[in-house]
Amino acid sequence: AIAYLLIKVIPSSTEKRRSEIQKELAAAQEAKKAAEEKLKELELEITKAHEESKNIVATAKTNADAIKSQTIKDAKAEIDRLGANSQKEIEMYKEMAINTIKEQITHLTMQNVEKTLNEKKDELDKLIKLKLSKDLEKASI
Repeated sequence: AIAYLLIKVIPSSTEKRRSEIQKELAAAQEAKKAAEEKLKELELEITKAHEESKNIVATAKTNADAIKSQTIKDAKAEIDRLGANSQKEIEMYKEMAINTIKEQITHLTMQNVEKTLNEKKDELDKLIKLKLSKDLEKASI
């Protein structure tokens, strides 16, 4: 009976176990490969998002400059039209225009920053989930 176990049962159960381990290793390697590919994709998305945020900021600056130019142009036209008014009134309109520009620039900048932060948060959440799933896979192996 012992010889039967040593010759027939133990080698076949060992071979089954070896086969299962090899299958699990292959599956783990495939999962690792897929996770690495996903990580590369996410890194590319982060790079794209960073470039997009730069473009958004550049566009916001351009828009702010255009708004500033138009506001200054409008303020000068108003000053010319109201030439009879005192210097104090003219300075008041200039200050209002500058404050409006500052508020608009601040508002646009904050919108862009908030959007970028939300995108980065979402990307970081994805990366953390991916890392956790990798760690769980490694721990289960």
